Amino acid sequence: MNEREDAACCAMVADLRAVVAGHADDIRQIRGALDTVEGGLQSLTREVAVVRAEGQARAQATAAALDRLGGQITELTRQIASQTGAQEERNRLAQAALLSEQQRGAQAATRLTLLRRRLAALSMVLTVLAAIGGTLLSSQTWDDWVFGNVRFLHHTPGWAQAMQGGGHAVGDH
Repeated sequence: MNEREDAACCAMVADLRAVVAGHADDIRQIRGALDTVEGGLQSLTREVAVVRAEGQARAQATAAALDRLGGQITELTRQIASQTGAQEERNRLAQAALLSEQQRGAQAATRLTLLRRRLAALSMVLTVLAAIGGTLLSSQTWDDWVFGNVRFLHHTPGWAQAMQGGGHAVGDH
């Protein structure tokens, strides 16, 4: 090769070295940028992993809280049901007691009505017997027949004694 070609070749090599050096700088910058991107990517990966872990922890805490809440709701429902059942039982017992009291009151009223009817009938019978007795016993005949031998009950008038042979006249004393 000749000098000219050597010179041209050297110029090209120098140009190529400049181009290669420029490319080497570009590659270094790209590698630096790539290292920065990789560092950012690793940082993002760590943050995503932390966020996922936090999310899972929140999900577990929420699930546990919902389980506790479900248990509390179940317990509350059971307590309400037992209170409602107890209240219904108290109401049923009170209703039964009230019904029993009403039945006893009705029976007592029936007995009282029956007693009043019997007493009214008895009083009518006794009134009729008293009227008959008063009529019969007011007669002097019955009076003399029943109480005739009792002297202190009967004061016989003077004319009756004279008729019986008593001895005293009406005007004698």
